[in-house]
Formats: sequence, structure tokens, C-alpha cells
Amino acid sequence: MSGLPVFGVPDILSAAVSLAIILLCLAGAAMAARKLRRRGGLPNSLSSSTIRIVATRSLGWQSSLLIVEAQGTRFLVGRGRAGVTAIGAFHSMPSAFTEDRA
Repeated sequence: MSGLPVFGVPDILSAAVSLAIILLCLAGAAMAARKLRRRGGLPNSLSSSTIRIVATRSLGWQSSLLIVEAQGTRFLVGRGRAGVTAIGAFHSMPSAFTEDRA
């Protein structure tokens, strides 16, 4: 005996049926995601979302401040070597931040 398992027809048939079920589930999930995207439930991509960087200010080698707008509210965010930190939100826009930079 070589120690290798012997596969019969029922084992191969069972594996083929399992593979077919998995492929059908994946196709169904793709169709559901496409339908949700058409109805507006899922964004098409990150670039079409409502998050954008309004302004940035470098504070040194690897640190900066960002003003990020998400769903009409602007946030002050700090970025550095340790990561990203939300500092606060602007509930009323100061006049200095009402103009967008290109």
C-alpha cells in the first residue's frame, strides 16, 4: 500500500456538488450586491462617497492636520507616525474654512 487515499465516484460527485453550491452562492451574492448598488444601498466606489479632504497643514516630518468633510460635517483630524486621531468636529463653519481649495 502506498498510503494514499483512494477516492471513489461518490466522493468526487459529492465534491462536485459542493463546489456547484458554493459557486451558486457566490453568483447570488454578486447579483444581490449589484441590485443594492443600483438602488443606492452600496456606493460604487470610495471616490464617489461623501468623504473628502478639504485642507491639510504639515506640522513636521511625519505629522499633519487635516480638515475632512463627511456628510456635511467637517472634522479636524491629526495624522502622525502613531496613526490618525479625530480631534474634533466643526458644527458651525468658521469663515476661514468656507472656501474650498483646489
